[in-house]
Amino acid sequence: MEEPAIDLPLALSLGSSYMDKPVPSDLTIFGEIGLAGEARGVGQPETRLKEAAKMGFKRALMPKNNVDKLKNIKNIDLIGVNSIKEAFDVLF
Repeated sequence: MEEPAIDLPLALSLGSSYMDKPVPSDLTIFGEIGLAGEARGVGQPETRLKEAAKMGFKRALMPKNNVDKLKNIKNIDLIGVNSIKEAFDVLF
């Protein structure tokens, strides 16, 4: 895979399977994870969110620095995280 935005959803899906706790079906996730566990922003967050909203997602979990730069996002609640640990804490 060459898409860095798959890091965060992949890690959370593995954790979900391990803990036997499902990821909510109305939640979309994207973001890169650095070597120290930090959640890194990715390109085109507006486009990703607009498409997710069209597909029926109601919430998005993503790097906080992406959330901080977004304006005029409607129809989807944004959840910003700074690290993989924080993402696990928020989700599980």
